[in-house]
Amino acid sequence: MTWQDIVLSAGSWVFLIALFPSIFGKDKPPKFTSFLTGFILAVYVFVYASLHLWLAMFSTILMSAAWLTLGVQKWKMGALDSRLPASPAGGRGNENPNAEEMERKQENLEKVMAMARDKSGIRNDDIQYGLGVSDATATRYLEELEKQGKLQQSGSKKGVIYRTK
Repeated sequence: MTWQDIVLSAGSWVFLIALFPSIFGKDKPPKFTSFLTGFILAVYVFVYASLHLWLAMFSTILMSAAWLTLGVQKWKMGALDSRLPASPAGGRGNENPNAEEMERKQENLEKVMAMARDKSGIRNDDIQYGLGVSDATATRYLEELEKQGKLQQSGSKKGVIYRTK
């Protein structure tokens, strides 16, 4: 066993663990990406075996299997999706793609209000960094809360601060 075998194996284990959220979650990488990566890693298995890097070979077998599993999962998701009847809104089945987005927006608006209550005033930057949203999204949130009468704007240009009413 050489140090290269240990390093390559350790790297594969880290990448394998990083794939767990995709394997067990809803979000999957594209089918083509998954299958291509799985097959390329399968070639690496033979390269590592020819170099007698047994740990790297074993961990790469697992990585290849994980990527191929993701490809199969994505393929099955597509096959299942094509069998579901189309809804009038253009989606599939009973899912409402805008419902999640609206729910997330409402949660973010509530977070903005909580931030405004906790501080003496909030700025667009506070929303961007606090929620991880773009400048435009933060502006829309603040304007919407101002229209609803929940926040009051003071100042101008770069010095704009929003306070609760």
